[in-house]
Amino acid sequence: MKVIIRVDGSLEIGQGHISRCLNLATEFKKVSAKILFISKNYDDEYHKLIQKKGFQVKKINKNLSKKQDTDFTLKIIKKAKPSYIVLDCYDLNSDWEKRVSKYCKIIRINDFANKTFSKFYINSNTKNKNEIYKKNKKNKSKTKFLLGPRYNILHENFTKYRNLALIKFKKKIKVKKVLIFIGVYKDSLILLSRILSILNKLKFNHIKFQVILGNEMIF
Repeated sequence: MKVIIRVDGSLEIGQGHISRCLNLATEFKKVSAKILFISKNYDDEYHKLIQKKGFQVKKINKNLSKKQDTDFTLKIIKKAKPSYIVLDCYDLNSDWEKRVSKYCKIIRINDFANKTFSKFYINSNTKNKNEIYKKNKKNKSKTKFLLGPRYNILHENFTKYRNLALIKFKKKIKVKKVLIFIGVYKDSLILLSRILSILNKLKFNHIKFQVILGNEMIF
């Protein structure tokens, strides 16, 4: 099986898209899938991160238009003939999907309720199907919607705790520790500062907060 992953990362975009796609690529690799990443050349450090994990990266010029981006991707698809292409990129919309879906099944990873032509639509931030179905009235029967935290694409070190966490959230539990991780992108410090400022005004003296910032952990 061949799988292409179309994803971008930079200080502006953040590292989260690439991180979760690497998690997914690792799982595909376990079933002997051949993986190829396609990514715009915003920052070579992000491409090095992908290559360090043992995956090949095909770079796209960052100044290409959406149409040129799609044309470039289609050339690779027609040559490689993958079983699936994973799309985790906010810049590319349903127009991109519509063209690509004629040649390959799409797995769309998205955090919003968007129109889609994908085979699988993964959104771990919501369980509300109504808004997504509203935008996909004509083609919702062709797409499998995977919604809610159960489908969060975690690193393999954390997946074993997923079901345990979901069970605990259904029960009334006393929270003692909270982990905060904003991600790695340009404005992460600003967002983190706002969150900590709000928490400081509320009465959470009984809770211990741990903050992960980049590769550092602050207690």
